[in-house]
Amino acid sequence: MQRPKVTDWKNPNYGTIYRWRNWNLKRFRDSGRWDVAWSFYSRHPVEAIEDWITTYDPRLASKGRAAYVPLILFPKQREYVVWLWDLYRNSEEGIAEKSRDCGASWVCLAFAWWLWTFHAGVKIGFGSRVERLVDKIGDPDSLLQKFRILMDHLPVELRPIGWKVKDHAPFMRIKNPENGNTIIGEGGRNIGRGGRSSMYFIDEAAFLEYPDDAERALSANTDSKVWVSTPNGTGNPFYRKRFSGNFPVFTFHWRDDPRKDEAWYAEKKRTLEPETLAQEVDLDYEASTGNVVLPAQWVRASRELLTLLAEDNLLPAAPAEGGIAGLDVAAGGANYSVLCPRYGPVVRFTVKWSDDDTIDVAAKANEESFVLSCKLIKFDSIGVGRGVAAGLRRMSPTKALGVNVGERPTRDRWPDGKRSKDKFVNLKAELWWIARDRLRRTYEHYLHYIGEGGVRHELDDLLLLPNDSALCAQLSLPLYFHTESGKIQIESKKQMRTRGISSPDHADALILTFAPVRSLRGSRRARSRW
Repeated sequence: MQRPKVTDWKNPNYGTIYRWRNWNLKRFRDSGRWDVAWSFYSRHPVEAIEDWITTYDPRLASKGRAAYVPLILFPKQREYVVWLWDLYRNSEEGIAEKSRDCGASWVCLAFAWWLWTFHAGVKIGFGSRVERLVDKIGDPDSLLQKFRILMDHLPVELRPIGWKVKDHAPFMRIKNPENGNTIIGEGGRNIGRGGRSSMYFIDEAAFLEYPDDAERALSANTDSKVWVSTPNGTGNPFYRKRFSGNFPVFTFHWRDDPRKDEAWYAEKKRTLEPETLAQEVDLDYEASTGNVVLPAQWVRASRELLTLLAEDNLLPAAPAEGGIAGLDVAAGGANYSVLCPRYGPVVRFTVKWSDDDTIDVAAKANEESFVLSCKLIKFDSIGVGRGVAAGLRRMSPTKALGVNVGERPTRDRWPDGKRSKDKFVNLKAELWWIARDRLRRTYEHYLHYIGEGGVRHELDDLLLLPNDSALCAQLSLPLYFHTESGKIQIESKKQMRTRGISSPDHADALILTFAPVRSLRGSRRARSRW
């Protein structure tokens, strides 16, 4: 008998799943080969979880359905299990951002059960902002009570030998009497105080009341930490970690959940406050910040529109003259040089590499541009970019254009009647605003395309982004300000560092593609962008 596959996630056939589980259990009981099962499951966490774990959702009872249901992982949840396993094996720290109600907590608990059951020498921690969210015996909303529910519904063969809930699952502690493994819970200022751990989950990390205390305690507690949360604005360590570029990031967006669709979203939109919807459903960290240059909602719409247009065979053809590549040159250290190709409105995946030799950077950029059919490279010519300029200009067939974003803006006139030189502090602000104007139109066109109002625009006037997580995450990092004279200024990299945010090198590479091309007479007037 084969494992059943769920095809209708809104109304899964649990009868088929239970028949599989019963058949599987009988198979092992009849053969007595639990050693074979143990060996298999110890190497396959996804299968172990799907074959045995049961979850609890009291909302199902009001719909006339059983509240206890088998945990069948949808594709993104399977990816999450594998991601957690990689973090554990590599002793890494990771960030898991999630929309509301995507099952992330149950998956974390199921993964913890798998480690706790099939691997020796394990101690796993769970922490949250208050103690009652971690454990309140009898309350299924608390994490460790969920674990007790999970254990109650396992076959006896999958429970540790000698397992008794009263003895081995007291308040804030779950012990495996067979192998000595433990799961401990901590809340508030006690997070990380319970000694060393193999792995530690911090639930709703963006809402911790004492995040710095937790960070200090956990730094000596374990190498493998998972910060799990819905967004809570930009003024917290979770946000800074998420966008620092220093940690692996896993994203659970509501569109990754096959149980949810546009009708579900429309209902949430109707019932939730806009800020709550933006942060907890749309994963918009900047929901309460009005001066983000490229709002995350626009970025996501652009990614989705690119996918829809590709599926409908409506993507605009690449320009006959080839693409343009923006090159952000690394300033040494942990930074990367990044090349971003753009073909009219369509952006493709960025390419990054680490190399301190400017001639090697130039050679790599030229090679990648040739492969990507980009006939022009626009690069930041200031600082380390000076060392790349000579190398790029000697190389063929790719042409190169040095760009100093600190120079004055162009003389272009904008739809509001203002010239760029009167509207922006410098060329950097103008280039970011060009991207903003394109992305705004893209968002409007996306809404029109899916039948939710919006405005139709010509495709060549849009900015269509790929599913490039590094690029898309960085695009919504910089803020903008107005000077005393009313001109627009983009947040500097130094200012971003004070917010705990690293240089947005992928985003800067894309922005450079909008730099104006000088004429032979030296004019800095750009061609029309509207």
